[in-house]
Amino acid sequence: MTMQYPTPEVAPQPPSKPAKKKHPIRNGILIGAGVFVGLGIVAGALSSGKTPSSSASGQTSTTPSTTAQTSAPPPAPPVPNPSGTSTESCNYSLAPDMSSDNYLTGEVDETNTGNVGIVVRVKLGWPQEGSTPIYSTQTVKVPYGASGQPVSFKVDAGNVSNSNVIDNLQAWESGHNYPSDDCQNFYKVTIIRTYGAAAGS
Repeated sequence: MTMQYPTPEVAPQPPSKPAKKKHPIRNGILIGAGVFVGLGIVAGALSSGKTPSSSASGQTSTTPSTTAQTSAPPPAPPVPNPSGTSTESCNYSLAPDMSSDNYLTGEVDETNTGNVGIVVRVKLGWPQEGSTPIYSTQTVKVPYGASGQPVSFKVDAGNVSNSNVIDNLQAWESGHNYPSDDCQNFYKVTIIRTYGAAAGS
């Protein structure tokens, strides 16, 4: 007797998926459209002054303006121009008695005609017949704009018992016909420096 074995059951197989059809024309169109869009984005970014990287990050690049106007330089400060004029007078005063001293006196009036303060050296002299003049010197400041600023002198000439300064001065006056102004040829004013800021624009 021959034994028969049951035929083994085979599990049913799921139906196989149909193979996808290739669409080369559609794929080519899609790729071309993507390239065209990408080129459009790059071209737009370049025309607007942006780079693709800066556009993607939301940042924009700017260039410094070349139309900014520079301010004019400040005006140069005024140049100091020291200048001045002067007038002089001199005389002498006699002592009230034989024991008191006589004095040589004088004044130089300074006017500042420049645009800055000046420091001047004023030298004033009294002539002496047969001797060198007796001089006195002062250094003074004359401010900008000063007019007729006095510089006063008073020089001890001794008394009659120990000095002949007044006698020599009177003798010089008699020989040179200077009845009132003995020192017009015996004074000198020299500007030695300036001070302060120069005025004017």
